Amino acid sequence: MLVCIKNDNHSYLLKIPLDELDNIDITNKEEISEFLTKIKNKILPKNTKGTLYFDIYINEYYGMIIEVEKEDFSFFQNEIDIKIMFHLDSPILYKIDYFDIKKITKKNIDIYYYKNNTYLNIKHQLSLYQKQLLSELSTIVYNKEAYDIIINAIKLESK
Repeated sequence: MLVCIKNDNHSYLLKIPLDELDNIDITNKEEISEFLTKIKNKILPKNTKGTLYFDIYINEYYGMIIEVEKEDFSFFQNEIDIKIMFHLDSPILYKIDYFDIKKITKKNIDIYYYKNNTYLNIKHQLSLYQKQLLSELSTIVYNKEAYDIIINAIKLESK
């Protein structure tokens, strides 16, 4: 299920699970252009002008997290300028209660403990049921925060 969160009038956060990506080839300029145009049309009005910044975090087991920032300034008067930054193979962790982990999976995982919280790193494909349960029981952590956890946390288990 695609999740779109509007943070304010100038920023959006989209979470796109792997099964909803339709095997988009990020090396194909036309596919990416078409994909981002669909996203832009869903979240912004047609007459939008300015610059759009897309930060795209890709993880082979989760899918994609896209941060969209809109700036009113652009070098082009009646068009949208789009800047794209891909973060390939980004770690995506799940902040979760330690005792809930066994409800989801017991194999191919890393468990981290950091600042009184438990984080799960999935290293295999989950079933639809496992994905739904994980989305219910956890909060997604990505970007710099995920790297900080991996570097500074105590690794409890690696299965």
